[in-house]
Amino acid sequence: MSTKIPAQTIDGRKVEVSILDGTGEFTADVGGHGFKADTLKALLEKLRRALRTSSTRISIEASLLHQGRVDSWDDGSKKPSAEPVVITGIHGGTGAILMTRANGQKETSRSYRSETIARRLTKDEADTWVELCQALKAANTAKDAFVKKYAIQDPDKFVTEAVAKAAGGDVVGGE
Repeated sequence: MSTKIPAQTIDGRKVEVSILDGTGEFTADVGGHGFKADTLKALLEKLRRALRTSSTRISIEASLLHQGRVDSWDDGSKKPSAEPVVITGIHGGTGAILMTRANGQKETSRSYRSETIARRLTKDEADTWVELCQALKAANTAKDAFVKKYAIQDPDKFVTEAVAKAAGGDVVGGE
């Protein structure tokens, strides 16, 4: 439950504010994004920053670098790429980078995806990026094969058996 307090005006915009019962935290919802702070002053400052950044638009050409899957479990569905995008601003609620893809689709950059934002790459630079990702995948696949071939699959069992042999007077050696 929450208790509403009088609407607050931030840069000419009225915002409804509530106090959460039990915690005493101040909350507000702007543009579908919730904001929360321990004090009204702190909440108003967060809202002020969010409203300012959400209304400022820019246009910066960039490239969105997708690494794709680089491990040996790759099913082929996630290919490396360097996609041209235009950075248009900062999301007022989440702080995520706003961008528009070449096909016009608007999106936010999400840090949990395997992507990097870079300056706008030339075709040769984009091709180099893809080649590097493919080489990384090949190296990881070779590394995984090496480990599979030479690794002791059950180190605890291996050492336990070696200790047992050594206690019985047998000479301990490798596999």
